[in-house]
Amino acid sequence: MSMTIRVGVKPEALTRLAGAAASGSPIKPSAGLGFLDLAAREVARKAGEVSKEEMTLQEYKQYISARISAIRIDPSHALESLRVQISDEGLKAMKTDEDYETWVLEMLEKAWSTPSTGMPGTFITYNIGAEREDFRVDTTNPGRELEALKKLDDETETFWERRHRRHEEYIELAQREAFLRKMRSGTVSAAELLLNGLV
Repeated sequence: MSMTIRVGVKPEALTRLAGAAASGSPIKPSAGLGFLDLAAREVARKAGEVSKEEMTLQEYKQYISARISAIRIDPSHALESLRVQISDEGLKAMKTDEDYETWVLEMLEKAWSTPSTGMPGTFITYNIGAEREDFRVDTTNPGRELEALKKLDDETETFWERRHRRHEEYIELAQREAFLRKMRSGTVSAAELLLNGLV
């Protein structure tokens, strides 16, 4: 099972708070994995009291999620939907290999700190696997795809009309080829020559 982190210009805590306020549901206390717990754990980790090896995979997921959510995002990415998808193998590799974790965080920081050149409304997914070669960025823009679909709808000829026209053209070509084969073999009559207009 992989882990998905939705990233935006708003911090994750604000996103959760806004979602809870909109739905009217109360915000439940964390089960030891809240912001203050993670901050205390991070301070303790830096002091050398808690190592990543001692963390469970679930604790590491929360830890890396907090690290990724803390990366500064250029305001030009505000209208984009950013998402980080980390496979379980990727999480285990990041947990055991400090260099790989640093490389992933640097790649994300570099991507998000540069001004965006994409169109607003773009969905960008950063896929992270067990190795550097598995790092992949997928981009989709629903607005562009809708425009392409609209162009198809705006055509004067529908799909079925175009299919029927092409079928008629194919039948005509097939009949012409059959006639030419008959002509080459010498089995065509004078009437057939007149009717097909090849005289």
